[in-house]
Amino acid sequence: MDSKNSLYVVVALVAGLGIGFIGGRGVRSGVLESPETQKLQAQIEQAKKFFPPTPSDVRTLSGAVKEIRGSTIVMEVSPVNPFDESPRSRNVTLASGTKIVRTERKDPAVYQREIADFQKALQSRTKAGTAPVSLPNPFRETPAQLSDIRVGGQISVTAGENIRDKEAFTADIVSILNFSGVGSLKR
Repeated sequence: MDSKNSLYVVVALVAGLGIGFIGGRGVRSGVLESPETQKLQAQIEQAKKFFPPTPSDVRTLSGAVKEIRGSTIVMEVSPVNPFDESPRSRNVTLASGTKIVRTERKDPAVYQREIADFQKALQSRTKAGTAPVSLPNPFRETPAQLSDIRVGGQISVTAGENIRDKEAFTADIVSILNFSGVGSLKR
């Protein structure tokens, strides 16, 4: 190949790279989106309407324990809205005042008796000024310790501040979730 042809090859190569770079930037910026990409984006926007927006003030999160480092729990948050862009991984610090509880479903027979008692109390509330009756909680909480939490288990954490977008915060309450009777507690 002579020097004239080599020059044409180099010019063509540089021009191709330049066009590819500009075209690639255009696709990312939305300038040269294909009809298929536009259709997909419209479908994504439609799908977003089926999920509730994430509240601006979030104080409780639930998820899986990924790691425990001293008094810090690394958890992977389970979002209600998969389109929410809040951090998925959170570092939850336990302070000396952090309350740790084990949350389990009550025995169904016990809960049914509590519901029956609740319904009787509601029916007998005919007098004005009678104290309100509280709906029974289907779960019971018992005291627990950090050593009861295990990697892979499910927890719920509550903080005294808005933790919606915080990657690290201190928990006021950590609940070890054991709803199925399997998995989240050390035995």
